[in-house]
Amino acid sequence: MCSPTIPGSHVSGNKSLPDARLICNECISWILERMLSKMMMMMEVAGSYGDAVVGIEQP
Repeated sequence: MCSPTIPGSHVSGNKSLPDARLICNECISWILERMLSKMMMMMEVAGSYGDAVVGIEQP
């Protein structure tokens, strides 16, 4: 099982730089899913806010 954090980032000095940059596919897909859901939520909030503003401005 892969944790969503970058492997080796919490280990000090034990790992070389390339190892710390390796992220397994599950982590990448997890991060992408999180980013996508956040973007969708922000777009929904912005859309509903825009509708409210348009409703207020128009008679």
